[in-house]
Amino acid sequence: MKNIICFLTIMVFTVSSYAQQDAIDKFFQSYKESDNFTSVFISPKMFRLIGNMGDDEIDADTKDVISNLTGLKILSSNEEAGDGMALYNEAKKMIDTREYEILMEVRDDDSLVDFLVKDSNNENTIDELLLMIGGKEFTLISFVGKIHLNKIGKLAESIEIDGIEHLDKLDDN
Repeated sequence: MKNIICFLTIMVFTVSSYAQQDAIDKFFQSYKESDNFTSVFISPKMFRLIGNMGDDEIDADTKDVISNLTGLKILSSNEEAGDGMALYNEAKKMIDTREYEILMEVRDDDSLVDFLVKDSNNENTIDELLLMIGGKEFTLISFVGKIHLNKIGKLAESIEIDGIEHLDKLDDN
């Protein structure tokens, strides 16, 4: 009987995890074909290729972060897409943010940034970092893998994508 309960518990958590990733994928699929959005997907294989680059091409901390990532998705609107806050609110409704822990919220005059994380069993890493950025434009960034939060800001220095500069705020805490 205990085995059945354990099995069912594991299945519920597994299905819940896949359902959440499906919600993020569904949101991306809704807009990725639109001319008013930029969509980026980086596969695990690409991260492995980058991780195998020579040390003279990429610094050690950035290489460490990249080698532990298994996926990156970015969806970013332009001004023609409409109200970025409306898209932010739509994403919050579609993606069950209760499954995440709020790491940090940044609010200023015309925008807001939510840093949401899914914890791993290791207290030094997380399994997913989700950035939701609303304002005049909207950006959703999903990092998946074994992520060391104290090193994730290094990606902001090496990748030039709108919205990713907010990762520097993690280093400030």
